[in-house]
Amino acid sequence: MHAEAAGLVRGGADHAPAGGRAADDDRASPQLGTVALLHGRVAFKPTPTIGREQATTDRDGNPTTLAAKGRHDPCVLPRAVPIVEAMVAITLADHALRAAAYRRHEERDEERHEERHEERHEER
Repeated sequence: MHAEAAGLVRGGADHAPAGGRAADDDRASPQLGTVALLHGRVAFKPTPTIGREQATTDRDGNPTTLAAKGRHDPCVLPRAVPIVEAMVAITLADHALRAAAYRRHEERDEERHEERHEERHEER
């Protein structure tokens, strides 16, 4: 199996400048909006069940006790894939929104700078 396909290539080994191409590569560099596979690792902790009574409150705020009854060794595997997919989607959306906000901020700063430059030039 090719090292890149197995995810064994370190980040700097295939690095290309933002929006550009690597010197020894004819592929475009990855960027938002491209269709690219994402590879990652995920770990799940066992679902905890405490086998003793615990003090808690009900929906109305009245004190009560909570106790686990029966056998509790749930498997999160059936829910793992949609959970991971949802978290990746949320994270990518968050980064896309942050990048868009940063670009808007930079554009406004550039416009303000140009306005100040024009005002100073008109005063002369």
